[in-house]
Amino acid sequence: MLRRILVLTAILILAAFLAILSLWFHPILVHLSQETGTSNASSRAYDFWSGFGSDIGELAIIGGMIQFARRANCHNHGCFRLSLHTTADGYRLCRKCVSKPKSDLALHEIHADHS
Repeated sequence: MLRRILVLTAILILAAFLAILSLWFHPILVHLSQETGTSNASSRAYDFWSGFGSDIGELAIIGGMIQFARRANCHNHGCFRLSLHTTADGYRLCRKCVSKPKSDLALHEIHADHS
């Protein structure tokens, strides 16, 4: 957790540094506008969403797919099938692990939860 905070802080400091540099140095601002696609067009908004801004939508789609995979997979460790069955205790298991769980849950624990 501490490492994640340090990495996020370093990224924010780097972004702030680049923002300050781009305000004072025109060549850096021109280079950033070329890279992000916000120059040489009829409007800056059109260039942004046609170039660099389109990546925001792609990241949202990939993030949604990752979240779906984490939410919908089987509860047993190492089983990546879709969980279609919910036990009485709230565990989400796939069709193979309902009758025979692998590691996290033992079969007698699931039967004890149902009784």
